[in-house]
Amino acid sequence: MEADEPVRELDEQECWDRVAAAPFGRLALSVFDDIDIVPVNAVLSRGDL
Repeated sequence: MEADEPVRELDEQECWDRVAAAPFGRLALSVFDDIDIVPVNAVLSRGDL
């Protein structure tokens, strides 16, 4: 990823690799002018989340 490229699309394998490597994730929701960020746990098993 380039330093001047703040966002880039991940391919499917990169997404799975990141989920597998992280102990937990975050789900961000925006409703009206309120933003909630919630921690989530994930378990991978044979390619399923």
